[in-house]
Amino acid sequence: METEEGIVAKLVGVSFYQENLKDLKENDEVDFIEEPNNQFDRNAIRVCFKGNTLGYMKRDSKIREYIKRYLHNENYGVKAVICSVYGHDKGTIGVTIHIKRILKDLYKKEVE
Repeated sequence: METEEGIVAKLVGVSFYQENLKDLKENDEVDFIEEPNNQFDRNAIRVCFKGNTLGYMKRDSKIREYIKRYLHNENYGVKAVICSVYGHDKGTIGVTIHIKRILKDLYKKEVE
């Protein structure tokens, strides 16, 4: 779902990484890792928190194009945080993330 303030997206493949999802909290910042050598999908984008895989961006989604466009943009970047962690009571944890385009200079100032 795209909003004026970014995109909310559900991660896929989370059933393989349940142990990594247990302690996630809203607003934890996540990283995107491109996997051009992924045997199943050369356009795969893995989502990680503190180096641990949480899941992937859905295959063939416009959201992946959006992320890639800003991962390689000179002036803009992309930032994402955990939006929700759900399903603890159902046995399989799911995760949504909030993705925003940011000015690279603005992000550098936030980090400094």
